Amino acid sequence: MVGVVTTGAQKPIDLQTDQFSIHAEHEESGKSITCVGEVSPLPNLHQETFEEARSQLVCVASILSGKRLPLSVVSMEGALEGWLTAIGLRPDTLMPSVRFGLESALVKCASTILGHTEFGAVHVNGLLSSEPAHVLEDAESLVLRGFRGIKLKVGRARVEDDIEMV
Repeated sequence: MVGVVTTGAQKPIDLQTDQFSIHAEHEESGKSITCVGEVSPLPNLHQETFEEARSQLVCVASILSGKRLPLSVVSMEGALEGWLTAIGLRPDTLMPSVRFGLESALVKCASTILGHTEFGAVHVNGLLSSEPAHVLEDAESLVLRGFRGIKLKVGRARVEDDIEMV
């Protein structure tokens, strides 16, 4: 694959939705998009806290800004890890939740620029992490945005709230 995407950190951290967003521009096609990756460390599951992940995201955003991402990262054959290392982000030092959110957003940006919305038979799922009162409304919004599958985030609140949400 040929081409690169210039990345920037546009509103890199959204504390209300635990998401990391990346703004990307592709000069050749004139496309400009913002893609999101979820960063949600869970208590009693992840070693990092959300505050620690947020702090690492601030550092990642400053390193990422203005970098040129090769579109070959969508090959999923080590290109993304190699690129991260080349720009000074050692993937093995990233917290698991931060690495997941960063890689998700970067691959989504490159895929979208290339016109891909799925990887073979694997579709991207929408994420529900709302309060129980808003779950149905948010699920409908995800379906209208084209998501074919929805992931419901549980284990962050009381068990009773999670049961109500499901």
